[in-house]
Amino acid sequence: MKLVRVACATALLLAGYQSAIACGAGVLPQAAPQRPAARAKVDVNTATQEQLEQVPGIGPALARRILEWRRQNGPFETLEELLHVRGIGPRTLDRLRPYLEVRTAKDAGGGRADGR
Repeated sequence: MKLVRVACATALLLAGYQSAIACGAGVLPQAAPQRPAARAKVDVNTATQEQLEQVPGIGPALARRILEWRRQNGPFETLEELLHVRGIGPRTLDRLRPYLEVRTAKDAGGGRADGR
């Protein structure tokens, strides 16, 4: 009996669900692995320390430096301005880019309805 269980487990691993059923293992099919849900991008002009730390590649120290740069210089106008933050170079910025955005007042609907 033990040999049959090992054979069924091996069949499951090697050939998948159909072979396990053939062994009589009675294994229920598992759902296909789900891809992680797409995250909303983090706005570097409004993000808190905690929100920045949720971005892959940004730890507590880098999040503090981003916030400090923003406090001293005002809102970021482009993601490229992150290159002024110590610890962010071109490669790091390229890795962070999919997770970050720079929203302006215009993007947030800060302009007047009459276009002035």
